[in-house]
Amino acid sequence: MSDIIKDPVLVFVIQDLARGIKFEADLSSLTRELLKITVDASLNAEMEAHLGYPKYSPTGHHSVTIWSRLHATPICLSSWKN
Repeated sequence: MSDIIKDPVLVFVIQDLARGIKFEADLSSLTRELLKITVDASLNAEMEAHLGYPKYSPTGHHSVTIWSRLHATPICLSSWKN
């Protein structure tokens, strides 16, 4: 078990990924992907903390009614832009 990572499932996954590393390019590719996943998760967590609700949450949606001469049409708007 790792001294830094305490979660045994995470250690197992990392060890399994490391078995596929044969060349320096493999290590570089794996490092790049892990960094991308980490940064993406961090940015999503920061946005969730800033907005006060998670991405794709119904809390982030609100409806607006558009009136015409004939009738009202409710539409749903999302405050989270994809």
